[in-house]
Amino acid sequence: MTERRWATGGRPYRLDLLERRLQRYGDVAIFSYTLLLTVEAEEGLRHRAVNESRVAVRFPEGWKVVHVHKSPAGG
Repeated sequence: MTERRWATGGRPYRLDLLERRLQRYGDVAIFSYTLLLTVEAEEGLRHRAVNESRVAVRFPEGWKVVHVHKSPAGG
């Protein structure tokens, strides 16, 4: 998937989800993963990784994300 967006300064990029995990507890689900952003730059490819988790709740009209957490990956 390569597109141009404002967040990457108009440069082509790719998004990958790594280490995906889904935990479901009745009407609540937790989806966690590492988001890897790869951007084409003049000096070559640049990578940035972010750990994310999303909490979703099932309502009568369907599933809705009610919380998102993001933090830098690695160290």
